Amino acid sequence: MKYTPAQYAAALAAVLKKTKTASDRKNIAARLFRCLSETRMLKQIDRIVHEADRIMRREKGGVAVAIESAAPLSGARRREVGRALGAKAVITEAVNPRLLAGMRIIIDEETLIDATAQRRLQLLFSKNT
Repeated sequence: MKYTPAQYAAALAAVLKKTKTASDRKNIAARLFRCLSETRMLKQIDRIVHEADRIMRREKGGVAVAIESAAPLSGARRREVGRALGAKAVITEAVNPRLLAGMRIIIDEETLIDATAQRRLQLLFSKNT
């Protein structure tokens, strides 16, 4: 029987939740690798691990936040965004000069807040055509 990546991720999250030691986690990783190799699903490992991480983070009440900005965020701006998103937010940052100004925030890969100059210009010019 072939399982989906989501099913593998749910099983991985459930097993990892019960582990106590790094040695146990290492054994679980080796067994997962072997199982995925045998079922020819090894190319799905990134997706499975990513989804398992998301499941475990949600169970703890946390959210993953990706911030993309035109320039590196200042310490004050980083703290401001962190306070707005809550204490359990895991924030990753990326710099993308093509945004021109502002920032794009993606919360749990589902919610997009696009406050970039690039987006505003796109909206402005699309209304005039």
